[in-house]
Amino acid sequence: MDDVRFDAWTRRRFSYAATSLATVILGNRAASVVDAGKRRNKPDLNAFGCLDAGVGCRGKSALCCSDVCDGKKPKKGKRDKSRCAGHNVLGCTPNQSFCAAEVSSCPETGPGFDCFATTGNAGFCADLDAFDRNVNCTACSKDTDCEDQGFQAGSACVIHTGPNCTGVFSCNGVNGSTGTACVPPGG
Repeated sequence: MDDVRFDAWTRRRFSYAATSLATVILGNRAASVVDAGKRRNKPDLNAFGCLDAGVGCRGKSALCCSDVCDGKKPKKGKRDKSRCAGHNVLGCTPNQSFCAAEVSSCPETGPGFDCFATTGNAGFCADLDAFDRNVNCTACSKDTDCEDQGFQAGSACVIHTGPNCTGVFSCNGVNGSTGTACVPPGG
């Protein structure tokens, strides 16, 4: 092979290798950019493994501790604004929880119904007339756990610890509970 043909052959090979390398590098970078646009950050789950009230749920109720994702499906190309929401709130806030607050009656009901903080950090108005520590204290993380265990529809998994829920009123260690209880809706 003479020098001229060898130089032309070398340049073609070098050009082919450089083009291939650039395609791989730029192709991967382009794929990364496309993938990055499609990837969404995973939502931050709370200590119970679900989403708190007020947190974006992307239309998926199963992500919410309450199993309630509130908001309509967005139009194509629009951002999903749906959020986890509480149920049977009836004026209760998590700060009014029966276990922690001085006054815990549900504001929008009559006597006999008390507010609790749910595992999803929402207020919940509960009917405690039939509360039995040996029945209601149970291991749960989400409201659907309560219905799966046979509790009344609309029941909530609430945090049953605090200054007013100690001693014989505490759920810690009862039926595998670490301070949670399933309570029926009030109001």
